[in-house]
Amino acid sequence: MAVNLTALHLPFPVKHWVSFHHEFFETAVPFLKYLQQRIYQTNPFPITHSSDEGINVDKVWKFKYHDKSGWFATKIASELGYQSIVLCGIPMDNQPKFYEDKMTNCKLKDYLWEDLPQERIRSLSGNTKKYFGDYLNG
Repeated sequence: MAVNLTALHLPFPVKHWVSFHHEFFETAVPFLKYLQQRIYQTNPFPITHSSDEGINVDKVWKFKYHDKSGWFATKIASELGYQSIVLCGIPMDNQPKFYEDKMTNCKLKDYLWEDLPQERIRSLSGNTKKYFGDYLNG
């Protein structure tokens, strides 16, 4: 599973692609299809998941709470029955995303994360690593 722009940077295909922002897929899907078919020569295309209907959105999810796309993807992975969920690049600690210079207003909101299956989730960095445990050393 990949979140937002991450899918465009992975050198391998993913089964699920998530963005809380449904409008993201309108322009991103054609680009990833190009990458997969022309450069990586892979199929099938990932199933797209978002919070609302939109162009190129395959599955819509409505949850009581919502927050960042990272939380949204973690919740979807849980709902899909993933037995092991490893958060990579979802530190929730005000560090910029890999494609940004500056990040603002990104905090780990316990009330959102405590609804997730703690025993199945680990993280590689930041506040989510402190909250769920270290994937590499835990």
